[in-house]
Amino acid sequence: MDTVQRRLRRLFAFRRGVLAVDTGPASLAARFRAACVVPSAQAVRDYRAMLLGADDLASTVSGVVLPPELFDAAPHGRSLPERLRACGILPGVRADTGQEQLTASPGDRVTSGLDGLATRLFRLRELGAAFAVWSTVAGSEVGDRSMQVLTANSHAAARFAHLCHDLGLVAVVRVGTRVGDAAGPRRDATMAAALLSVGGHFDDQDVDTAAVVICAELGSDGGRDVASRPLAVLPGRLGGVLLSGRGAAVADATAAVAAGVALVPPWPVSFYAGRHVTVPALQAWRGGAGSVADGQRALLGGLEAVSAAAAPAVRAGW
Repeated sequence: MDTVQRRLRRLFAFRRGVLAVDTGPASLAARFRAACVVPSAQAVRDYRAMLLGADDLASTVSGVVLPPELFDAAPHGRSLPERLRACGILPGVRADTGQEQLTASPGDRVTSGLDGLATRLFRLRELGAAFAVWSTVAGSEVGDRSMQVLTANSHAAARFAHLCHDLGLVAVVRVGTRVGDAAGPRRDATMAAALLSVGGHFDDQDVDTAAVVICAELGSDGGRDVASRPLAVLPGRLGGVLLSGRGAAVADATAAVAAGVALVPPWPVSFYAGRHVTVPALQAWRGGAGSVADGQRALLGGLEAVSAAAAPAVRAGW
Protein backbone atom coordinates (compact mmCIF):
# COMPACT_ATOMS: atom_id res chain seq x y z
CA MET A 1 0.00 0.00 0.00
CA ASP A 2 1.48 3.37 -0.99
CA THR A 3 1.85 6.42 1.25
CA VAL A 4 -1.27 8.19 -0.02
CA GLN A 5 -3.52 5.19 0.60
CA ARG A 6 -2.15 4.70 4.11
CA ARG A 7 -2.85 8.34 4.90
CA LEU A 8 -6.34 8.10 3.42
CA ARG A 9 -7.13 5.19 5.71
CA ARG A 10 -5.94 7.19 8.70
CA LEU A 11 -7.99 10.24 7.72
CA PHE A 12 -11.16 8.15 7.59
CA ALA A 13 -10.46 6.06 10.66
CA PHE A 14 -13.57 5.20 12.68
CA ARG A 15 -15.51 8.21 13.97
CA ARG A 16 -12.75 10.69 13.15
CA GLY A 17 -12.59 13.62 10.74
CA VAL A 18 -10.70 16.81 9.90
CA LEU A 19 -10.47 19.94 12.04
CA ALA A 20 -9.60 23.17 10.20
CA VAL A 21 -7.71 25.87 12.11
CA ASP A 22 -6.41 27.73 9.05
CA THR A 23 -8.73 30.75 9.28
CA GLY A 24 -7.18 33.81 7.65
CA PRO A 25 -6.01 36.78 9.76
CA ALA A 26 -8.89 39.11 8.82
CA SER A 27 -11.63 36.56 9.51
CA LEU A 28 -9.94 35.43 12.72
CA ALA A 29 -9.65 39.02 13.97
CA ALA A 30 -13.37 39.52 13.31
CA ARG A 31 -14.19 36.38 15.30
CA PHE A 32 -11.98 37.56 18.15
CA ARG A 33 -13.74 40.90 18.32
CA ALA A 34 -17.15 39.18 18.27
CA ALA A 35 -16.00 37.12 21.26
CA CYS A 36 -14.67 40.24 23.05
CA VAL A 37 -11.05 39.12 22.63
CA VAL A 38 -8.47 41.71 21.58
CA PRO A 39 -6.80 40.43 18.39
CA SER A 40 -3.03 40.12 18.69
CA ALA A 41 -0.28 37.72 17.65
CA GLN A 42 -0.07 36.36 21.19
CA ALA A 43 -3.85 35.93 21.42
CA VAL A 44 -3.81 33.92 18.18
CA ARG A 45 -1.03 31.68 19.54
CA ASP A 46 -2.92 31.17 22.81
CA TYR A 47 -6.12 30.41 20.89
CA ARG A 48 -4.49 27.74 18.74
CA ALA A 49 -2.73 26.28 21.78
CA MET A 50 -6.11 26.06 23.52
CA LEU A 51 -7.69 24.25 20.55
CA LEU A 52 -4.87 21.84 19.77
CA GLY A 53 -3.98 21.20 23.39
CA ALA A 54 -7.33 19.63 24.18
CA ASP A 55 -6.95 16.23 25.83
CA ASP A 56 -8.09 13.28 23.72
CA LEU A 57 -8.43 15.43 20.58
CA ALA A 58 -7.28 12.41 18.55
CA SER A 59 -10.37 10.44 19.57
CA THR A 60 -12.47 12.47 17.12
CA VAL A 61 -9.88 14.19 14.88
CA SER A 62 -7.70 12.36 12.36
CA GLY A 63 -6.24 15.44 10.66
CA VAL A 64 -5.78 19.16 11.34
CA VAL A 65 -5.50 21.80 8.61
CA LEU A 66 -2.88 24.42 9.49
CA PRO A 67 -1.77 27.62 7.76
CA PRO A 68 1.63 27.20 6.04
CA GLU A 69 3.50 29.41 8.49
CA LEU A 70 2.88 26.95 11.34
CA PHE A 71 5.05 24.33 9.63
CA ASP A 72 8.25 26.19 10.35
CA ALA A 73 10.33 24.52 13.04
CA ALA A 74 9.85 25.79 16.57
CA PRO A 75 12.86 27.60 18.07
CA HIS A 76 12.85 25.11 20.97
CA GLY A 77 11.46 21.60 20.92
CA ARG A 78 9.24 19.97 18.32
CA SER A 79 7.28 21.80 15.64
CA LEU A 80 3.48 21.81 15.74
CA PRO A 81 3.20 19.17 12.96
CA GLU A 82 5.54 16.93 14.92
CA ARG A 83 3.45 17.34 18.06
CA LEU A 84 0.28 16.49 16.16
CA ARG A 85 1.82 13.35 14.70
CA ALA A 86 2.92 12.29 18.17
CA CYS A 87 -0.76 12.43 19.19
CA GLY A 88 -1.85 10.32 16.22
CA ILE A 89 -3.16 13.24 14.15
CA LEU A 90 -2.07 13.92 10.56
CA PRO A 91 -0.97 17.51 9.88
CA GLY A 92 -2.46 19.11 6.76
CA VAL A 93 -1.89 22.46 5.13
CA ARG A 94 -3.94 24.99 3.26
CA ALA A 95 -2.38 25.08 -0.20
CA ASP A 96 -4.30 27.87 -1.96
CA THR A 97 -3.73 31.53 -1.23
CA GLY A 98 -7.31 32.77 -1.45
CA GLN A 99 -9.03 34.00 -4.57
CA GLU A 100 -8.57 36.63 -7.23
CA GLN A 101 -10.55 38.25 -10.02
CA LEU A 102 -10.76 36.10 -13.16
CA THR A 103 -12.37 38.55 -15.60
CA ALA A 104 -13.32 42.21 -15.69
CA SER A 105 -16.43 41.33 -13.70
CA PRO A 106 -15.81 41.51 -9.92
CA GLY A 107 -18.07 38.50 -9.39
CA ASP A 108 -15.95 36.18 -11.52
CA ARG A 109 -13.35 34.72 -9.16
CA VAL A 110 -10.75 31.98 -9.33
CA THR A 111 -8.76 30.31 -6.58
CA SER A 112 -5.22 31.66 -6.44
CA GLY A 113 -2.02 29.87 -5.48
CA LEU A 114 -0.89 27.84 -8.51
CA ASP A 115 2.21 30.00 -8.99
CA GLY A 116 5.04 28.35 -7.09
CA LEU A 117 2.72 25.64 -5.75
CA ALA A 118 5.08 22.74 -6.49
CA THR A 119 7.93 24.40 -4.58
CA ARG A 120 5.68 25.27 -1.62
CA LEU A 121 4.16 21.81 -1.36
CA PHE A 122 7.53 20.10 -1.63
CA ARG A 123 8.84 22.23 1.24
CA LEU A 124 5.72 21.66 3.36
CA ARG A 125 5.87 17.92 2.76
CA GLU A 126 9.46 17.93 4.01
CA LEU A 127 8.27 19.84 7.08
CA GLY A 128 5.68 17.18 7.87
CA ALA A 129 2.50 17.85 5.87
CA ALA A 130 0.55 14.66 5.12
CA PHE A 131 -2.30 16.23 3.16
CA ALA A 132 -3.10 19.53 1.50
CA VAL A 133 -6.36 21.43 0.99
CA TRP A 134 -7.47 23.45 -2.04
CA SER A 135 -10.75 25.43 -2.05
CA THR A 136 -12.48 26.09 -5.36
CA VAL A 137 -14.74 28.97 -6.34
CA ALA A 138 -18.13 28.40 -7.97
CA GLY A 139 -20.05 31.41 -9.26
CA SER A 140 -23.71 31.68 -8.27
CA GLU A 141 -24.82 33.61 -11.35
CA VAL A 142 -26.01 31.75 -14.44
CA GLY A 143 -24.73 33.42 -17.58
CA ASP A 144 -22.08 33.55 -20.28
CA ARG A 145 -19.24 33.62 -17.74
CA SER A 146 -20.43 30.84 -15.43
CA MET A 147 -18.87 28.06 -17.48
CA GLN A 148 -15.61 30.00 -17.73
CA VAL A 149 -15.51 30.37 -13.94
CA LEU A 150 -16.20 26.66 -13.40
CA THR A 151 -13.63 25.62 -15.98
CA ALA A 152 -10.85 27.82 -14.61
CA ASN A 153 -11.43 26.67 -11.05
CA SER A 154 -11.77 23.00 -11.95
CA HIS A 155 -8.59 23.11 -14.03
CA ALA A 156 -6.67 24.60 -11.09
CA ALA A 157 -8.08 21.98 -8.69
CA ALA A 158 -7.04 19.16 -11.04
CA ARG A 159 -3.52 20.54 -11.33
CA PHE A 160 -3.32 20.74 -7.54
CA ALA A 161 -4.56 17.14 -7.12
CA HIS A 162 -2.13 15.79 -9.71
CA LEU A 163 0.77 17.55 -8.00
CA CYS A 164 -0.24 16.23 -4.58
CA HIS A 165 -0.26 12.68 -5.89
CA ASP A 166 3.24 13.13 -7.35
CA LEU A 167 4.46 14.33 -3.96
CA GLY A 168 2.74 11.60 -1.94
CA LEU A 169 0.25 13.98 -0.32
CA VAL A 170 -3.47 13.36 0.03
CA ALA A 171 -5.30 15.99 -2.01
CA VAL A 172 -8.40 17.44 -0.33
CA VAL A 173 -10.41 19.53 -2.79
CA ARG A 174 -13.12 21.71 -1.28
CA VAL A 175 -15.68 22.12 -4.04
CA GLY A 176 -18.12 25.00 -4.19
CA THR A 177 -17.35 26.41 -0.77
CA ARG A 178 -17.25 29.90 -2.29
CA VAL A 179 -20.59 29.87 -4.07
CA GLY A 180 -21.81 33.35 -3.26
CA ASP A 181 -25.41 34.14 -2.32
CA ALA A 182 -27.20 31.33 -4.15
CA ALA A 183 -29.70 29.43 -2.00
CA GLY A 184 -31.97 26.40 -2.12
CA PRO A 185 -32.24 24.47 -5.42
CA ARG A 186 -30.17 27.10 -7.20
CA ARG A 187 -27.26 26.55 -4.86
CA ASP A 188 -27.63 22.77 -5.13
CA ALA A 189 -27.51 23.06 -8.92
CA THR A 190 -24.39 25.24 -8.71
CA MET A 191 -22.76 22.74 -6.34
CA ALA A 192 -23.61 19.81 -8.62
CA ALA A 193 -22.22 21.67 -11.65
CA ALA A 194 -19.01 22.43 -9.76
CA LEU A 195 -18.62 18.80 -8.67
CA LEU A 196 -19.21 17.57 -12.23
CA SER A 197 -16.73 20.09 -13.62
CA VAL A 198 -14.03 19.13 -11.14
CA GLY A 199 -14.59 15.44 -11.87
CA GLY A 200 -14.34 16.05 -15.61
CA HIS A 201 -11.05 17.88 -15.24
CA PHE A 202 -9.71 15.08 -13.04
CA ASP A 203 -10.36 12.74 -15.97
CA ASP A 204 -8.79 15.14 -18.48
CA GLN A 205 -5.59 15.37 -16.45
CA ASP A 206 -5.45 11.67 -15.50
CA VAL A 207 -5.86 12.37 -11.79
CA ASP A 208 -6.23 9.19 -9.75
CA THR A 209 -9.54 9.95 -8.02
CA ALA A 210 -8.95 7.09 -5.58
CA ALA A 211 -6.24 9.30 -4.07
CA VAL A 212 -8.45 12.43 -3.86
CA VAL A 213 -10.80 13.53 -1.10
CA ILE A 214 -13.73 15.77 -2.02
CA CYS A 215 -15.00 18.18 0.61
CA ALA A 216 -18.42 19.80 0.17
CA GLU A 217 -20.78 21.97 2.17
CA LEU A 218 -24.36 20.70 2.44
CA GLY A 219 -27.48 22.42 3.70
CA SER A 220 -30.28 20.75 5.63
CA ASP A 221 -33.29 22.41 3.95
CA GLY A 222 -35.88 19.93 2.78
CA GLY A 223 -34.52 16.89 4.62
CA ARG A 224 -31.61 14.58 4.07
CA ASP A 225 -32.50 13.45 0.54
CA VAL A 226 -32.64 16.99 -0.81
CA ALA A 227 -29.64 18.17 1.18
CA SER A 228 -27.37 15.45 -0.15
CA ARG A 229 -28.57 15.60 -3.77
CA PRO A 230 -25.43 17.29 -5.19
CA LEU A 231 -23.34 14.31 -4.01
CA ALA A 232 -25.16 12.05 -6.48
CA VAL A 233 -22.94 13.35 -9.31
CA LEU A 234 -19.71 12.21 -7.62
CA PRO A 235 -17.83 9.27 -9.14
CA GLY A 236 -17.97 5.95 -7.34
CA ARG A 237 -14.19 5.79 -7.12
CA LEU A 238 -12.97 8.39 -4.63
CA GLY A 239 -10.56 8.41 -1.73
CA GLY A 240 -13.40 9.70 0.43
CA VAL A 241 -15.78 12.59 1.06
CA LEU A 242 -15.61 15.10 3.89
CA LEU A 243 -18.81 17.02 4.61
CA SER A 244 -19.32 20.39 6.23
CA GLY A 245 -22.47 22.26 7.16
CA ARG A 246 -23.48 25.31 5.15
CA GLY A 247 -24.52 27.08 8.32
CA ALA A 248 -22.16 27.99 11.15
CA ALA A 249 -23.65 25.87 13.96
CA VAL A 250 -22.59 22.42 15.13
CA ALA A 251 -26.09 21.20 14.26
CA ASP A 252 -25.54 22.26 10.63
CA ALA A 253 -22.35 20.23 10.40
CA THR A 254 -24.02 17.24 12.05
CA ALA A 255 -26.98 17.40 9.66
CA ALA A 256 -24.67 17.60 6.65
CA VAL A 257 -22.74 14.50 7.69
CA ALA A 258 -25.95 12.62 8.48
CA ALA A 259 -27.29 13.49 5.02
CA GLY A 260 -24.17 12.11 3.37
CA VAL A 261 -24.25 8.94 5.46
CA ALA A 262 -27.92 8.38 4.58
CA LEU A 263 -26.91 7.94 0.93
CA VAL A 264 -25.06 4.72 1.84
CA PRO A 265 -22.29 5.89 -0.53
CA PRO A 266 -19.53 3.78 -2.12
CA TRP A 267 -16.84 5.97 -0.55
CA PRO A 268 -16.04 6.62 3.12
CA VAL A 269 -17.67 9.72 4.61
CA SER A 270 -16.55 11.87 7.52
CA PHE A 271 -16.57 15.52 8.55
CA TYR A 272 -14.62 18.70 7.87
CA ALA A 273 -15.24 20.99 10.83
CA GLY A 274 -14.06 24.57 11.11
CA ARG A 275 -16.11 27.47 12.44
CA HIS A 276 -18.83 25.04 13.54
CA VAL A 277 -16.68 23.92 16.46
CA THR A 278 -13.94 26.56 16.77
CA VAL A 279 -16.25 29.57 17.18
CA PRO A 280 -18.08 28.05 20.19
CA ALA A 281 -14.68 27.16 21.66
CA LEU A 282 -13.46 30.73 21.16
CA GLN A 283 -16.60 32.17 22.76
CA ALA A 284 -16.23 29.87 25.77
CA TRP A 285 -12.52 30.67 26.14
CA ARG A 286 -12.66 34.46 25.57
CA GLY A 287 -8.90 34.77 25.93
CA GLY A 288 -8.79 33.94 29.62
CA ALA A 289 -6.08 31.68 31.03
CA GLY A 290 -8.61 30.37 33.56
CA SER A 291 -11.14 29.41 30.87
CA VAL A 292 -8.95 27.21 28.67
CA ALA A 293 -10.79 24.13 29.92
CA ASP A 294 -14.13 25.75 29.04
CA GLY A 295 -12.99 26.38 25.48
CA GLN A 296 -11.69 22.85 25.11
CA ARG A 297 -14.91 21.35 26.44
CA ALA A 298 -16.89 23.34 23.88
CA LEU A 299 -14.56 22.19 21.10
CA LEU A 300 -14.63 18.51 22.08
CA GLY A 301 -18.40 18.54 22.58
CA GLY A 302 -18.95 19.81 19.05
CA LEU A 303 -16.47 17.37 17.56
CA GLU A 304 -18.07 14.44 19.38
CA ALA A 305 -21.52 15.39 18.03
CA VAL A 306 -20.32 15.55 14.41
CA SER A 307 -18.20 12.43 14.82
CA ALA A 308 -21.23 10.47 16.05
CA ALA A 309 -23.06 11.36 12.83
CA ALA A 310 -20.14 10.10 10.73
CA ALA A 311 -19.72 6.76 12.50
CA PRO A 312 -22.28 4.73 10.45
CA ALA A 313 -20.41 5.62 7.23
CA VAL A 314 -17.40 3.44 8.05
CA ARG A 315 -17.11 0.71 5.43
CA ALA A 316 -15.70 -2.79 5.66
CA GLY A 317 -12.06 -2.68 4.63
CA TRP A 318 -11.55 0.88 5.87
